[in-house]
Amino acid sequence: MKKIFYIVLSLVLSTAMIACYKDKGNYNYDANELITIKGLEKGYSKLSMIERLQIDPEVSSSMPGAQLEYLWRMYEYPIEGVRPKMVTIGTEKKLDYLVENDAREWVLLLTVTNKKTGFAQTFETRLNVATNYTQGWYVLKSDNNQSDIDLFKTPENIFPGIQIENVFSKVNNRKLAGNATLLQYYNNYKNRTSDGKSENVNTLFALTDKDGSAVRLNTMTELRSFGKFFWDYPAVMAPGFLFEGGYGKYVVNDGSLYGIFSFNINYGTFGARILADNKNRPYSLNQFYLTNFVSLPVMFDDVSSSFMTADLNSPYMYEYGDADGTSMPAAKNNQRLLFMGQASTFPFKGYAVMQDKTDPNIKVVASIEPTSSKLKITTSPILPGQKLFNARLHTLINNSENLLYFVTGNELYSRGLSSGVEELQFKAPEGETITFIRHRWYTASLDPAYKFDYVMVGTTSGGKYKVRMFKKQAGSLVTTPDFILEGNGEPRDVIYISPRMRPSQEIINSY
Repeated sequence: MKKIFYIVLSLVLSTAMIACYKDKGNYNYDANELITIKGLEKGYSKLSMIERLQIDPEVSSSMPGAQLEYLWRMYEYPIEGVRPKMVTIGTEKKLDYLVENDAREWVLLLTVTNKKTGFAQTFETRLNVATNYTQGWYVLKSDNNQSDIDLFKTPENIFPGIQIENVFSKVNNRKLAGNATLLQYYNNYKNRTSDGKSENVNTLFALTDKDGSAVRLNTMTELRSFGKFFWDYPAVMAPGFLFEGGYGKYVVNDGSLYGIFSFNINYGTFGARILADNKNRPYSLNQFYLTNFVSLPVMFDDVSSSFMTADLNSPYMYEYGDADGTSMPAAKNNQRLLFMGQASTFPFKGYAVMQDKTDPNIKVVASIEPTSSKLKITTSPILPGQKLFNARLHTLINNSENLLYFVTGNELYSRGLSSGVEELQFKAPEGETITFIRHRWYTASLDPAYKFDYVMVGTTSGGKYKVRMFKKQAGSLVTTPDFILEGNGEPRDVIYISPRMRPSQEIINSY
């Protein structure tokens, strides 16, 4: 399926590039002619609906007496599922354009043509479009069984600047019911336009244990409340996970799975409940999962104690089979899943913390390696005297050190997944309670000032929160955090978003 995915992706991008550079003119080109340009920068950044893109380049031709004409065009940087649409924004040498685009990265083209000879050259740069809500640290927090979002803007680098408190409720005049659980961000979530077409929307998903919202990030307005995620409004709203895999988007409500198949035209609505099998046996999916953007996901059914998957092109899920060398059955293994997270994207691998249903004193760390329709599971015991045995929060260090971080009591520890060695990394100050831990990173290849790799530790005390951002060094946390996000409530998740971000590749889609 990976091969099919890359073939489809290549065809989409090839078609997009052909569409972008196709020229219907019947020209006779002179190989000796050359058009040169000065004053076109490598990239531009603008705020949508506020700033103008003004460019006045110096243009010359090697052909004496050339009569030059200009065409400014742009298209959005290719995104899965959509053929880029070319838009003309100017026909004069000097461009003066009020940026009205959605917040994302755009490709800007200037084509210069010598009308005398028909010779043309196209010059390319990038336009990074943002709004007041599209870049910064987003904190999902709870207070008195309600949840909201704080935004810390990052105008110059990854360090936070202005805080916009309760930005979700300020814009939408409502708070989310319940206690916060999860933030996700995708730039390819679909919505139906006024003329019935499917459009990509930069979407921030916020989930609680009783509610959820799909938020149009450009304006922070609610695109869909949780009940409207589905074709049929659910009688019970109990969100579980929401993530994207190689076959589409997956969401759980009240333990049941729903999906959006990526290879069909859709408008952002999750389809019918996916059954466990053709006999419709009862099931309830755990909140933890493994996924990447090309593979089948790994999920866990708490009822049957089975690792499951779904390709979203079938009305049924499937139990994983057993790969050679496995030390635990993938299906009906009599285990409780206490935690599962992703350790690496390629190769696709994760770890789980599991507890025997018959004897709760038996706990293991399980290495999980998906291979097509099978899992190779390798276990190592967690002894009652070890700190991990009584852990209440976990996070994996993704795509770097082979470490599991966890919280026991009010202390943060690391555990070497090969050695089993446990080390104290952080102890919450007196009066503070640790509410969540997360590892997140951003390569920021286009914006080096925004690159980060942090272990996040959220605490609460007296109705206020702190989220400490720790760097790692040789497997241990640096003593002093890079910075601390502070606000009101109890923090439950934090995510960083930038218009240039590639969510499928640069956001850790797992705990």
